[in-house]
Amino acid sequence: MKKVRYLFMLLTLLVSITVSAQKQNFSGTVVDAAGEPIIGASVIQKGTSEGVITDIDGHFTISAEPGTMLVISYVGFVTHEQRATQNM
Repeated sequence: MKKVRYLFMLLTLLVSITVSAQKQNFSGTVVDAAGEPIIGASVIQKGTSEGVITDIDGHFTISAEPGTMLVISYVGFVTHEQRATQNM
């Protein structure tokens, strides 16, 4: 029984390492129609509560799996969805 429990714990650890290793950092800039940066816009992974807020220059960096849909929103603006890619 102890061997089974030990094996289960080891497999759980290996799976969690594999899952976290698939995430990458994606960064970008949120701007308005005039090209001005949006300060404090929310960039959230769709279907989760994981997200970040843009800085004073509209920049953000988020850790996500490639292809994850990101939801960018800000009060008074239309919400936009963007797939996480290297060319953001």
